Amino acid sequence: MTLMTREVTRPASVPGAGETVALRSPGTEIRETELDQTLIRHVSTIATPGTAGESRMALLGLLMAQLAEVDIEIVCRLLDVKRPRLERLVHGTDAIPGSVESRWSLVADVLTRVRLILEESFLQSWLTTPAPDLAGKTPLACLTGNARDREAVQTLARRLSEPSFT
Repeated sequence: MTLMTREVTRPASVPGAGETVALRSPGTEIRETELDQTLIRHVSTIATPGTAGESRMALLGLLMAQLAEVDIEIVCRLLDVKRPRLERLVHGTDAIPGSVESRWSLVADVLTRVRLILEESFLQSWLTTPAPDLAGKTPLACLTGNARDREAVQTLARRLSEPSFT
């Protein structure tokens, strides 16, 4: 899986070749970088230079990359947005409200930890399978539930990602 950078380099055939420009500039090609747990942790633990909106956009990009193989209906439920709104948020036509940052950060932390031990293709199954440690609830139900349920999933993910467990 790859995560696109916010800047690109002009191809050799375009005037100003080799110059780094904003992603939406005309005549540019997209450069991709590998997404790994180091990058995920780095993005989720530091403040992105610039505006808070840029930080929330980076968080949304991180979540979408982690959930690439999960059904869109589950992604929408997990992020608590309807599909048309999610599309507008991803494309930057709607601003991401600050009220989601705390909850989305917790979801990103849980997904990061779970993906350390599970392959990407098993993430949806993990989200939708009842867990005894969650009183028989699914991680998805807990992540979309109250604060206590979200904390229970985060605790479970921390335990699963401990080296002694893996």
